[in-house]
Amino acid sequence: MEMLANLSAGLAHDFNNVLAAIIGHTQLAQADLPDTGRVHDNLDQVLHAAKRASSLVQRFLRIRYGGAARPIEVSLGSVAREVVRLVRPTLAPTIRMKTHIATDCGAVVGDALQREHMVTNLCVNAGRAMRERGGTLTVSVDDVRVDCGRTCSVGTLEAGRYLAVAVADTGHGVRTDTVQEIFEPFRTSWPEGVGTGIGLAVVRSIVTAHSGAIEVESVPSVSTTFTVFLPLGRDTRPTNVCSEVRYGSSSSRRGRRSASTHDEADAGTCWARGR
Repeated sequence: MEMLANLSAGLAHDFNNVLAAIIGHTQLAQADLPDTGRVHDNLDQVLHAAKRASSLVQRFLRIRYGGAARPIEVSLGSVAREVVRLVRPTLAPTIRMKTHIATDCGAVVGDALQREHMVTNLCVNAGRAMRERGGTLTVSVDDVRVDCGRTCSVGTLEAGRYLAVAVADTGHGVRTDTVQEIFEPFRTSWPEGVGTGIGLAVVRSIVTAHSGAIEVESVPSVSTTFTVFLPLGRDTRPTNVCSEVRYGSSSSRRGRRSASTHDEADAGTCWARGR
């Protein structure tokens, strides 16, 4: 296990170098463009995603070599809006996305990056469930009160107030007898090359570490809803709002290219160009 941990840390370090090159070259490209325009805005999205990935790598390295993130109050409403903004270009044009986010929902105490990772994994999983026939992906955030304790699909809930984050899709659904299995690492029903089988395992790990619970409700071939319950860090009075947009237009997928980079060389080239 120690050898695997060291190998993973080495790969994370190398990946961070690649991200440094991406961030640097993107900033150089923006410097040659007007401050407004579609290309400049698209490069802003590249920068945001690369910096977020770099933050995730730094968090992994911090855990590997010691040190813990400082718990802070996290607004899951803000996290959900940010995740929607990042996920929407990756969805098929046949997938419609809805959000129902309380305008003044409470905060939960924890690591902001973990919460973003949790919601992102749930949204990506929902999108994959509808990749063939399309459908509706709904993200909801709201305060809820649990009057009496109960057992959920993952974990248990005690009486009290929670922030509930629900991600629903109208995909192929989950059979009742497989609900526990889907949270196991590398247990996946996706075809080879689609997903890694660890997304929901990561979600379970994050939720469990923050004294939360997950409820899975599904009707095969109709819909699935994953609801995460996290203890509230403060009291609020929410007001619900609903917004609806269609994401994933075909234009967002035009002209996509894949590229490989060599980390030190590209980072060095970027530094030289920026002098």
